[in-house]
Amino acid sequence: IKITVTSNPTITNIVSNTVCGVGSVPINAETSAGSTSFVNWYDAATGGSLIGRTTSGDIFNTPSLNSDTVFYAQAEDDLGCISLIRTAVNANINLALPTVTLGSFVTTKCDTGSFKISATTSLEAEIKWYDAATGGNVLKTGDNFVTPILTSNTTYYAEASNCNGTSSRIAVALTLVATPSITSAPSVTACQYTTVN
Repeated sequence: IKITVTSNPTITNIVSNTVCGVGSVPINAETSAGSTSFVNWYDAATGGSLIGRTTSGDIFNTPSLNSDTVFYAQAEDDLGCISLIRTAVNANINLALPTVTLGSFVTTKCDTGSFKISATTSLEAEIKWYDAATGGNVLKTGDNFVTPILTSNTTYYAEASNCNGTSSRIAVALTLVATPSITSAPSVTACQYTTVN
């Protein structure tokens, strides 16, 4: 009789995730036993309840959540052997309003010109650029905004929005400075070999 002892499978890769607002969070895990193995999902590091089962690498959609929750992945190979420990995978819920962080960019130019301005926010939100502090028109959606050619000082406003609402708008004041020019110069008459002040 030949008895073969195989190593217990392990969890080799996990993907935690964050979603905006209350709901299900897609997370996943992979095992060392390949595509024919399974991941058992528990609500505790030991004991607890089995709440789901997926093929290795497949998405596990959690039950609906209203707060950050840790799930525990256990590997199981096609022989029924399981991992000795469970691996924590985070399913996070973002219930906060987004914020705007302005980038680093030029805000002053000579005479006329176009400006490239930027802002960032959280992964679950998006930046919108407006022409007014309240109301107004959406000029661009996205982190980067290249303005039209400006001929006068102009202020734009960055706002972040997600499923929870919108941030306060942050003003970006762009300034144009007129290039100085020579407007007049006095005529001077002097004798040869003298110093003119």
